[in-house]
Amino acid sequence: MFFISSVAAFAVLLSAEVLVFCFADKTVSLLVSFFAVLPLYMLVMALLSFRLCSELKKERYETIEKPLSAIKEALVKCKNGNITESIGIPHDSAPEISELCDAVNGMLSSVRALDKMRSNFMSSVSHDMRTPMTTISGFIDCILDGAIAPEKQEQYLRLIKSEVMRLSRLVSSLLDIARIQAGDREFIKEPFDVCETARVILFSFEKLIDEKKLNVEFDTDADNLFVTADEDAIHQVIYNIADNAVKFSKTGGTLEFSLKRDGNGGIEISVRNEGEGIPYEDQPFVFERFFKSDKTRGLDKNGSGLGMYISKAITDAHGSELKLESVPESFCRFYFTLPEADKPINRRLKRYD
Repeated sequence: MFFISSVAAFAVLLSAEVLVFCFADKTVSLLVSFFAVLPLYMLVMALLSFRLCSELKKERYETIEKPLSAIKEALVKCKNGNITESIGIPHDSAPEISELCDAVNGMLSSVRALDKMRSNFMSSVSHDMRTPMTTISGFIDCILDGAIAPEKQEQYLRLIKSEVMRLSRLVSSLLDIARIQAGDREFIKEPFDVCETARVILFSFEKLIDEKKLNVEFDTDADNLFVTADEDAIHQVIYNIADNAVKFSKTGGTLEFSLKRDGNGGIEISVRNEGEGIPYEDQPFVFERFFKSDKTRGLDKNGSGLGMYISKAITDAHGSELKLESVPESFCRFYFTLPEADKPINRRLKRYD
């Protein structure tokens, strides 16, 4: 409409100029001719303006209103639980609209991935909880029905206790994950002797190490190396790594603890074992929740598949990264780095003999 008004104003001004010109030159016939053509001229300009407005409106709909309506529809579907569709982006959309569509599609893709992860998580939790509960229920029923002789009941009660402890570890791990993800687990980062922590953990596996006849190597740059971190959390990480290392070591193999300065102000903590290692195709998934490779499922009956996931979450919270190096049928090594600290004043070193 603004364009039509402008054309009309232009026509009036042009008419006035022509009128002045006509009276000046006494050419009244030209004036008559002009006013005869003027309505046709105005009609043509009006039609062109109408056509232009229609095209602009159509372009606005195709490049702005239609994509925005698609975004709104996709978000409504997402709200209602339907996140399977992405938004089609018209090739001639405005750059800002295309960027907005890309952002929404990225968000929908992330939501789909989270939904799939949630489904897999619930499926894994259900399976890992159902298995021991079925075992417990079955043994108890057999004892109550008299199907198990009294002299054998103690053996089955011990199996029941083992399954109860397995459930307890699973629930504890799930609660730990929930606290970390919600940011409720507070990490108190203070200087402590990581060599001392590693020794304590190594001693706790003494019985299993002897059973497997493992050769133990404890390699450090000094008897005491101090790092700044949450001592309990790092104890949990090293314990999880060592537990896997001992569990999956080959009989008579070497178990190596290494604590070395990395030359960049950090201490690298590494645990390495000799054994089957981890297949290359499984290595990208080692730190995912409930992951167990096909080879380890038969060897690890009590693990929940959450230890490495929790360990990585803890190292991430410390600004570090838990890494894996493994060659199938040869060795496996997990390692991470923590910032070195000065020896704390008035802190008495613990000794475990």
